[in-house]
Amino acid sequence: MDRAASYVAGSRHKDQCHWFVNGQELDAQSGQADKGQTPDMATRLKTLARCMSINKHKAMASEYIAEQQAEKEAQQEASKQAEHELAA
Repeated sequence: MDRAASYVAGSRHKDQCHWFVNGQELDAQSGQADKGQTPDMATRLKTLARCMSINKHKAMASEYIAEQQAEKEAQQEASKQAEHELAA
């Protein structure tokens, strides 16, 4: 469950909100199940908080292209500055 889904699910309640989660899925996402360890409640809670804070918002293609272009220009500018400093 990502940040947006958590907010929607949690904000629909008036008095109380109960969260039901799959403990095995949290254990798998914490990485401790792979090591043969049994995570405690604190580890599961941290994993749940991390999962619920992840933003899985999909970007439009135009946003992605603009971001890539800005990144490319920043790299080119940094490269030019480095060459200028080496020449000086």
